[in-house]
Amino acid sequence: MRFLNEWDIHNACDKYGRHPVLGPASRFLRDFMIEVNHNSDGWAYWRQPLRSAQTLIELIEKPDTATHQAFANALRPIRAFYSRHGFSAGMTFPALDPTSTSERNDHTTSQMPLF
Repeated sequence: MRFLNEWDIHNACDKYGRHPVLGPASRFLRDFMIEVNHNSDGWAYWRQPLRSAQTLIELIEKPDTATHQAFANALRPIRAFYSRHGFSAGMTFPALDPTSTSERNDHTTSQMPLF
């Protein structure tokens, strides 16, 4: 199973931020990871979201295969995960905003609040 840790995901957001497909894909993966972190033991420990994100991770790792259709196909297993587990765990499906160019540069958004 392929795995991108938090640093890899934030790095992909920085690297592909302006790419028409990989920018939204990497931001979606980042927001998905944040949701997983806020509603579980963490991105690295809950296998179901990691399995559902495999196609999206492969898309980000192989930029030459990046198309809008490939991105849409990569979201199908993640939507299925949300239907089975995510919504019942209190998770919110990340927004899909392909026009957004804003980046979270502080990289602290994936940490749980301390209060």
